[in-house]
Amino acid sequence: MRLLIEFSLSLLPCKAITIETPQGFPYQGKRISTEKICGVSILRAGETMEQALCDVLKDVRL
Repeated sequence: MRLLIEFSLSLLPCKAITIETPQGFPYQGKRISTEKICGVSILRAGETMEQALCDVLKDVRL
């Protein structure tokens, strides 16, 4: 389930960012361009994905 959630999030609009690692090396990454994301639980089928979504996005609202 978590892989499915991560794949779905990769389809959202992102912007490129560069951060510096604790070792001092630059790392090219991506950050989601949207400010707010909420999850909507679909009865019976979507309930199983709630925990995976909360694991991937810690502050997501359901």
